[in-house]
Amino acid sequence: MPRLEVEYDDTYISKLKQSFPAIDFIDKCKRGGTTNRFVQEGAGFKDTRRGADLLEYYKPSVVITQMGIVDCAPRLVRAKSFLAYSLMVSPSFIRNRAYVLLKKYKKRDIKNAEVSPERFRSNWENFLQRAALTNTKVIAIKITHPTERFKEKNPDIPAAIKMYNDLLDSFRNDYPNLITFDPFEPDEVDNFVLDDGYHYNTNAHKHIFSKLSKLIG
Repeated sequence: MPRLEVEYDDTYISKLKQSFPAIDFIDKCKRGGTTNRFVQEGAGFKDTRRGADLLEYYKPSVVITQMGIVDCAPRLVRAKSFLAYSLMVSPSFIRNRAYVLLKKYKKRDIKNAEVSPERFRSNWENFLQRAALTNTKVIAIKITHPTERFKEKNPDIPAAIKMYNDLLDSFRNDYPNLITFDPFEPDEVDNFVLDDGYHYNTNAHKHIFSKLSKLIG
């Protein structure tokens, strides 16, 4: 998605739209999204299907996904736990002090990931089964290799990313409608991310656009 350092026209989504005007690109990007969207987003009134807003209502020929880092990142506190809720509703000065103490005495843990490996696998399997029924090809951009700066902040992030990427790749034998690819090689990631150590810069969007163009064109 666009951000302070990246204009919308520089995103790979905008570039795809400009380069393939005959294709109707439906932008369903969302900040902080996880694979839970596959099985939760939608449907409409009286429709009991979940996830239809990302597939069944549109029956696309191709779906391009870029998810996973929010799912897998090791965290200090388990999402939706009592502690997480308590911190969320606490005054900011208490919450900030609590996180200072947590960072001092506790390490980020894969067990506290937003989406467990089991749930990640289940979400993807559900989506891929449904995509097969609508004859939809799924192009999945894998989770980007972490930069050194990212690893300093979150030492277990390399293991988490590998685990979740391996889970995604494991579906390729059973679902021929799935294509996965690494956005960048490990030794070139630093050239394509912003100072936060993860989000894409404009050069990254050009790079991803080039890869996707070959798969779509």
